[in-house]
Amino acid sequence: MKTNQQSGMTLIELMLTLLIAGIVMILAVPNMNEFVKNERLTGFTNSFRLDLMLAKSKAVELNTPVIICASDDGETCTGDDYNQGWIVSTAPDGNINDGELIKVQQEMTAGISVVLNDNALSTITFDARGFVPDVPAGSVISLCDDRGEDHARALTVSPTGRASSGAEPSC
Repeated sequence: MKTNQQSGMTLIELMLTLLIAGIVMILAVPNMNEFVKNERLTGFTNSFRLDLMLAKSKAVELNTPVIICASDDGETCTGDDYNQGWIVSTAPDGNINDGELIKVQQEMTAGISVVLNDNALSTITFDARGFVPDVPAGSVISLCDDRGEDHARALTVSPTGRASSGAEPSC
């Protein structure tokens, strides 16, 4: 005797599956947006910290001052707006014009701003020993997005040239 076997899904089963998938998507999309913003901010912070470490190591390696500063043209220091990008360059005798570009960082992701708590951070000069004598202790570079201080990141640059995270950001 032959039995009738059903294959496929009924319309009700299909509708229920689509409803559950829709609910999962509604819950996942806002979290994905938050995840993307967190990763973007973390990536920007890590890039800045790595460039500080690069400047310090190059200063010691080349036994000459190395500067990291804001730059909107990728060739010269142009104020303190790190949002437009920055450069890392040797600076023999403290003059960047006589130096050699080590790295150019183009403008980063829109929506992230860099806030300096001290004007001494507009140009950070590592001496041949890797120290930053012109930067006062506790100088903080805050990296912020549209969510404010609750999600912001901060880097502290010490006079010994160490860049560390964990300070309170100020956006």
